Amino acid sequence: MMRILLVTDIFPHRGRPYKGRWMLDFAQSLSQRAEVHVLSPRYRGFRPPPGSFLHWYREQPSYERLGDVHAHYPTTFATHYAFYMIAQALSMCWSFLPVARKLHLKNRFDVVHGQSIIPGGIVSAWIAHKLGLPLVVTSQGSDVNVFSAVRHLRPFVSATYRRADQ
Repeated sequence: MMRILLVTDIFPHRGRPYKGRWMLDFAQSLSQRAEVHVLSPRYRGFRPPPGSFLHWYREQPSYERLGDVHAHYPTTFATHYAFYMIAQALSMCWSFLPVARKLHLKNRFDVVHGQSIIPGGIVSAWIAHKLGLPLVVTSQGSDVNVFSAVRHLRPFVSATYRRADQ
């Protein structure tokens, strides 16, 4: 059976069970023919302001089994909005890689699938490179229409696409 490591920043969790519900549907569909492990952030921050989105993650465990899908939520530092996308991708790389390595030793993944280019694609490209695995990236919406045209994001978008071509 094929084993897939799916990397995304949009996935349901206890604080927001509706967030990225379509991603859970996608992962469950894949799980009919493959073993699927998802990496999605469990955000934390230093002194979050009252009413911050971080309260959605308070009760989130680091692992949940959602049907046949294994959902892993590494603790990820939430960054400020200035250059948010790149900073968030770097934060996710830092927190996801040790978890991905540990999971890969146990499960021997066949492929890394990144969902969205920024931040998921950047993070999945880094993980695929470090684990020596092939990369599949799915891009949609702003990934295609907006991010590739933004000057400071363009090099990251290009690098992610190049890594998926290897």
